[in-house]
Amino acid sequence: MADNAARRLLIYSSLFISGALFVFFMMAPPLGFPLTYEQAIRVLEIVLPVFLGYIGSASAFLFSTEKVVGIVHEERRQFLAPLLIGPVAIFLIVVVTILVSFGLSNRSSAPAGEGMSVDLLAGAISAALGFLAVSTNLIVGRLFAK
Repeated sequence: MADNAARRLLIYSSLFISGALFVFFMMAPPLGFPLTYEQAIRVLEIVLPVFLGYIGSASAFLFSTEKVVGIVHEERRQFLAPLLIGPVAIFLIVVVTILVSFGLSNRSSAPAGEGMSVDLLAGAISAALGFLAVSTNLIVGRLFAK
């Protein structure tokens, strides 16, 4: 994967994930998903900073006046795509699984007191986000270095 293709992937995936999570958490309470607006905003506050950081790095890179050089030696470029796409894909799958699990375990017909708590929801999403950050921060830093 070429450096610019990796940059594009990070920009588009960060924009998509940020937008999708924002829409989901803002629409969850009125659609009957078992979260209050306060809880939805709390979870959103956990998730958004990482993706907004990626977008901010890309913006700083865009307006940088320095000449860009390749970040990965040509022989190693084959490893860039899986190290970039994999963590984003895993994050999306895990977050969707967490949200579906939370919704199902807290639906009106679920056994009382056995559903996932908002604290567990927030913790699980934080863990998924931690995985994403650990696996992609170095790549993001190098791709969008000034």
